[in-house]
Amino acid sequence: MLAGLVVLGAIGSALAPPSETGPRHGSPTAGRTRGAPPVGAKVGESLLSAAQLDSARTAAGRFLAGYLPFAYGRGSASAIQLATQGLRRKLLRKRAQVTPVERRRHPRVVSLQAAGQAPGEVLATAMVGDGGITAYALRLTVEEIRGSWLVSDVDGG
Repeated sequence: MLAGLVVLGAIGSALAPPSETGPRHGSPTAGRTRGAPPVGAKVGESLLSAAQLDSARTAAGRFLAGYLPFAYGRGSASAIQLATQGLRRKLLRKRAQVTPVERRRHPRVVSLQAAGQAPGEVLATAMVGDGGITAYALRLTVEEIRGSWLVSDVDGG
């Protein structure tokens, strides 16, 4: 009987329309519609050039090189490159609480994708593996500020 209910639940999940879980309330991207082009943009038109996306993706990678040790209790906020001052202050206030098991893990970026959200703004998604059961996603908001790409928000994990 229980096995039948599990099978029915799995079938129902597979047939249900995908639910979109948007950003958490209060995040800088809250209220934006993902995937919708800005008003006046043509369908298929890129919001950013390939070079801009590559620069933003590189900035996200440099940020993660300092952020991941910090998040696992082995680095300092001052070692995190390319973070906005606002994000750096936020990280200093909310120091990660890690268990001894988490502290022993060695996180690494498995993949890093970048997509233009608006002119001067990129959403980067990093899949991070740390030797645990599964990889997890981190979502980074990368903004062009005075000619430099900086990470202004990090969410997930």
